[in-house]
Order: sequence, then C-alpha cells, then structure tokens
Amino acid sequence: MTELDIISCADNFIGGERRKGISGGEKKRVSLASEIIGNPSILFLDEPTSGLDSHIAEKTVTLLEKLAAGGQTVICTIHQPSSQIFNKFDEVLLVSAGKVAFMGPIKNAQVFFESNGYPVPKYFNPADVYIKALAVDSENIEKSNEKNNAICEAYKQSEFAKQIHID
Repeated sequence: MTELDIISCADNFIGGERRKGISGGEKKRVSLASEIIGNPSILFLDEPTSGLDSHIAEKTVTLLEKLAAGGQTVICTIHQPSSQIFNKFDEVLLVSAGKVAFMGPIKNAQVFFESNGYPVPKYFNPADVYIKALAVDSENIEKSNEKNNAICEAYKQSEFAKQIHID
C-alpha cells in the first residue's frame, strides 16, 4: 500500500454510483494492489498508468519493475509512456495492424528503428519516435499502411527477429 501511495485509502469506501469514495487514480491503484497481493506468477495489466499523474505513474511502474526483478512476469500495455517510464521496461512489443513491428530489448528497438530511417533525436522520448513511425495518417491510410508493412517486414527479416521465434 505504501509503494502505491494508497495508505490513506485503508479505511475509506471505494465508492460507486450512489456513494462517493476514493478518487479514480486511487481506485486504479487499489485494483492493482489487490492483484499483486495474490502474488501471481504473471501479471497482465491494461494501461496501469492511465489517469495517474506522472509521479504516481512512475512509482507504479517502479513497483512493477521490482516485481519483475523478483521473478514475476509483468506484461502491460502503455500507449504514451514518458521516457522515464519507457526506459524502465526490459523489453517492448510494438504492433501495427496485428503484425509485429518490433519485439525485443528496449536498447535494440532504437538500433532497429534508426537502421530503418527513424532516428531518435537527442533528448527525445524513444517511445514517441516509435509511435509516430507506426501511426496511421487518416488522410493517407494506404501510404501509412505501406510504410508500416515495410517496417514489419524489415523487422521480420532482421537479426532481432531471428533471436525470437515468431510465426
């Protein structure tokens, strides 16, 4: 409870439609705590940081990092991670239209994207570069899909993909 900053929630109602309770961010952290307390070998988390301020989001991911270091497998989706949060992850899976655009260690993602024409400028968040590279422009969907297919194909043919078995 301390690591998720929810000590103040200990004697409060969660709340609902008819009764005010703890905040939305606190509800999210209480939900995460209730999953962690069971000590599962694998944690699947969908957007564990959405709706949280940057400080609490980073504390949450730091806790997940500790769990992973302790042997738990942590798998989560995060759509817009800060650079501090992104760099806490060991590995990343980037998907475009259901195809793998990159999978592997974070450090290899930068090498892969730079070698395919998407350099990460100094002081930029690498996640922003990868998300922008894989974004679909609604005004030019066909061109975006071609670009994304090329990235996915480049990954499929890369040394990085050969290190991981993907069908």
